Amino acid sequence: MKKKYPEEEDNASVVNESSAALLSDKSEKMRFSAIAYISPIRRVLSFLSLENEKNFDSLKSKTDFIGFIRKGIPKKAVDELCDIIEFSALEMANILHTTDRTLRRYTANQLLNPEQSERLVELAFLYARGEEVFLYNGSV
Repeated sequence: MKKKYPEEEDNASVVNESSAALLSDKSEKMRFSAIAYISPIRRVLSFLSLENEKNFDSLKSKTDFIGFIRKGIPKKAVDELCDIIEFSALEMANILHTTDRTLRRYTANQLLNPEQSERLVELAFLYARGEEVFLYNGSV
């Protein structure tokens, strides 16, 4: 039988305290998992503030976005995604391969071109996947 030294006992208590902290984090994450696990399509639509738009309620898979990307996504989706992921207008303009001045000139309902729409949707899917992996996976 191995005798515990005072240093080992201290380390054991630290491990137990950190385990308790992990458990509380896990239970907190589990509490949000019911809210968080909405289908990726619905989360992307909510990131782009398009979940209540009648044209977008028929989307069931990622490939269903193709027609809407070709037609164009409204500029208000850019603003909503910028707010959620905390990107500046300049950063978003660089991602969309345009200037921030051009983005500022768009009205809220003006449609982006297909290339910009595709980049915006892909960024929203990437952010949704990052949330799924890092926030709701249950790991720290």
